[in-house]
Amino acid sequence: MRLHIGMLPGKHQLEIESSQARAKTTQRVQFIAEPGRTYRVVLADRVWHAQKAEPAPAGAWSLLVYELDDSSDDLVREVSLPPSGT
Repeated sequence: MRLHIGMLPGKHQLEIESSQARAKTTQRVQFIAEPGRTYRVVLADRVWHAQKAEPAPAGAWSLLVYELDDSSDDLVREVSLPPSGT
């Protein structure tokens, strides 16, 4: 299943709950949308870039946002912003 959402260029914050995660927690991810670009949200099976001091519990997940190549649908680059600490 795919969900397409149009949004204006600029900084955006998404809040998502993974139905496949052990713990039903909501996580946030921020990114800056650019005109004419396409993005995909990926639920990664890790703590965001290991920026947390404590080890990740089993089943930990994090949100990542990637820019897509429009012709191939391949991931081009990660555009997630670092966590704000809130």
